[in-house]
Amino acid sequence: MQSQSVRFNLLAFLASLSLLLVLFYQSDGLEGGMDSWMHFLNSKYAFKHPELFLDQWNKPVFTVITAPICQLGIEALELFNILCVALAALLVSLALRHAGYRNSWLLIPFMIFTPVALLNTISGLTEPLAILMVSAFIYLWTISKRIAAVFLAGFLPFIRTEGLLGNIEDIQNIAIKKVAGGTPLFIRDVAEVKIGHATRYGAMAF
Repeated sequence: MQSQSVRFNLLAFLASLSLLLVLFYQSDGLEGGMDSWMHFLNSKYAFKHPELFLDQWNKPVFTVITAPICQLGIEALELFNILCVALAALLVSLALRHAGYRNSWLLIPFMIFTPVALLNTISGLTEPLAILMVSAFIYLWTISKRIAAVFLAGFLPFIRTEGLLGNIEDIQNIAIKKVAGGTPLFIRDVAEVKIGHATRYGAMAF
């Protein structure tokens, strides 16, 4: 019965991945607008400009993993992101199966084709890799590989940082660099941090 359950998980994974590939080939463009293109360009030219490997906007782990992939073009990055999302759904479904949940394979299409996840899949964004890393953490933790899970979690801020800052004070207390004597220089020392207005994406992306 257990092997049959794994078979259903794999079949759901392959079916969902196949449908994603169909959507990719039918798509006229990609999600994320200029953000997708900037992530692609940063990764593509990281070998030529090594400082881009440490660029926090592009996320260092994302850059290291995708730099070779982006040499093949933006479509290769889109396919990589599709694979990340599909593998993420598979890992979470296997974690649920290991935890004793029945019909865990049903999670795969629900997770992949949730509108927010699907919109970010066919793109050059960092979200798909972040989803995969979080899912890998959940899987490793569930199967009691706790050290590996915590080790992996340590890289998450270098894959996607959104959500790690909870308030204005968190931003103010970010150290920019060390000055004379090793004293840290914080954002609050050089700038005023306050709540502003969200950027209207339509105005910035086109």
